[in-house]
Amino acid sequence: MNQKGFAPIIILIVIALGIIGYFAYKIYFSQIPKVIPTTSADKSTVCKNAGGKWLDQYQECESTTALDKQFCKKNGGRFLECESPCRHEPQMQFCAQVCTKVCKFNQ
Repeated sequence: MNQKGFAPIIILIVIALGIIGYFAYKIYFSQIPKVIPTTSADKSTVCKNAGGKWLDQYQECESTTALDKQFCKKNGGRFLECESPCRHEPQMQFCAQVCTKVCKFNQ
């Protein structure tokens, strides 16, 4: 067979591999659960498993070290990188000047 005969075969192979790859990708990602915690108990568990402290009254997960933007986004929260550890206690006279990472959830 000459070189002109191989071109259509190569094109068909490339197209077939593309189609197989597309469906393999769709099947793989359709099996990954996309579960965002919805109840306060779910959020509390996710927060504690990440090394954070759950504040149920404020629907927040806080930590000085454990949380990051990806964790918060993945779990349906809004990431606040540097909040006051006394943000819910404004009457405190002395408050440590350290950043607290917070993942804030809608109530």
